[in-house]
Amino acid sequence: MKTKILLATILLLTLFSCKSDDVSSGTPTIPADQKFLSKITDGQGEMLVEMKYNDNKTIARVTIRGFIFRYEYNEIGKVGNMHVAIPGEAMSSYSYTYDANGIMNSYKGPDGSIHPVEFSVQENSYHYIEDQYDSYTIYLNPNQTLKKIIEHEQGENDIAISLFYEDGKYGALHNTNDVSLPTMVASPIFYYAFFTSFNLCKVPLEEVFGGEIYISQENEFDRDNFLKNSIVNSPLLSNEPIKLNYEYIQL
Repeated sequence: MKTKILLATILLLTLFSCKSDDVSSGTPTIPADQKFLSKITDGQGEMLVEMKYNDNKTIARVTIRGFIFRYEYNEIGKVGNMHVAIPGEAMSSYSYTYDANGIMNSYKGPDGSIHPVEFSVQENSYHYIEDQYDSYTIYLNPNQTLKKIIEHEQGENDIAISLFYEDGKYGALHNTNDVSLPTMVASPIFYYAFFTSFNLCKVPLEEVFGGEIYISQENEFDRDNFLKNSIVNSPLLSNEPIKLNYEYIQL
């Protein structure tokens, strides 16, 4: 886990070197039910995250400074495949299967190995074994946002990462589908480093902490209660706060 956290630290420190000044986006008014995240920029207007959607308004691709997450869907509208392109490395692909109720029951990693995923109705949680050393338990809130992730590492104490949200507000991905679970299952460290840091959620995050992870968000919202601006505070991943501006398009 410590090696993975160090990797995330290096990745984010290459993205941000200083606190940026605020820039007004000048986004025109968009009806709340047609508002979809287009991109995230820093205070100087430089694009950090770009979103692409399918015709049915599901997420097709998320690009984060050269890191690309592509999503393909099965016949029931669930993420069937996810492809991760890392600069300078070969693309990694993951595939997922689901039961008749749309509950994830397995995933296949880039090496072709199949990992069973067990769902607990009582705890509203998923459990899977990543390799001979690590397994994970993912707990969900009643609205299906991620609540807590526990890493069980052989010979080490469990590491619990808790996520806290601003209920009653709308996250940047409120109107599209939620890709948190398949992304988290495929790559916990990229989910922490990128998706939580950039607040790519249906409900806006306020804080994520546990183990060596600490991320807090100071969020501002527009008149429709959609995430508009955020200052990310992460002493582990950046030396100074990071200013993010969220820009939307009408779909």
